[in-house]
Parts: sequence; structure tokens; C-alpha cells
Amino acid sequence: MLAALANIFAFARWVYLTAIFAFAMNYVQPAQNHDELAGLTAYAVIEDPLFDDDVIDVTPGAIATITSGEAEESSLRIDAIGDHGRSCGALQKWDGCRLSRLAALEAGIDQIRLSFAMSKTCPWCGFLAGPRGIESPHVRRMSKHRERLTVRILAALAGADLSTAEARR
Repeated sequence: MLAALANIFAFARWVYLTAIFAFAMNYVQPAQNHDELAGLTAYAVIEDPLFDDDVIDVTPGAIATITSGEAEESSLRIDAIGDHGRSCGALQKWDGCRLSRLAALEAGIDQIRLSFAMSKTCPWCGFLAGPRGIESPHVRRMSKHRERLTVRILAALAGADLSTAEARR
């Protein structure tokens, strides 16, 4: 009986997070179906939270952060391929083409986590650095752009009515 209740709770949490991720994604790109990416992102974050605060409940900051990364890296396309075929998935993980969609997404979230741990002043720099290095002016500009997008998504989530999110899907 308790196992069945735990499964129901886990499923309800996944549905809830999928709706919130879909809302955030629809805010960034409204003319696109985000069901698969929102569902996989919600599952990945439940399995391996981005921030320590997300263990009990996924924070709006984590939702906005991951969504802005997916928007900038792949235009919210789970099957995106870039960097001359070397990067795949919503977060454009290098060598992600050899991974499942979920595994590539989880690897990208791990990379975001590491990047944020590297620098408080330029949180996206570690994620974006690549061959340019973390101190590159180009990387710093891109990091600031992502921070601004994250703030805009957070503002949209703060005023979000989930019934609206459902209507926009």
C-alpha cells in the first residue's frame, strides 16, 4: 500500500514539474511543442537535482536555469545536433550523440552544476568555456545573456498560473 502511494506521489510530482517546465519553455518559445523535452527535463531533475535546495522540491531558480540553458543551446529542441555533429541534445553535450536523450540531458545538467560551482561571478562560464577558456570576453558576454534570460523566466514563473500553462500547451 505504501509503495503504491509513493508511486502515485512520484508520478504526480513528475506531472507537476513537467507542466512548470512546459510553461517556462512556452514563455521562451511559444510556437513549439515542448512535451517531450519538458517531461524528460522534469524526470532528470527529480532523479538528480541541480541545486542542494532541490532535493525536497525543485526550485524556480533551477527550472529557469535549466530552461535558459536549453533555450540557448538548442532552441529547446531535444534532438538538436551542433558543433559539426559533436554536440547533441537539448543542452548540446559534447559526445552526447552516443548517449540516450535522457542521459545527454542528465550530463548537461551535471555540467551546469559544475559550472555554477566554479564561479559565483560568472556562473555559466564553466559551461560555455570550451576551448576559449573561462576568462574569455565572449564567454562572459554569453554568460550574462543567459543570466538575463534566466531572470526573465523566473519573473514569468513568479506570475505563472498553472492553469494558463496547461492552456498554452
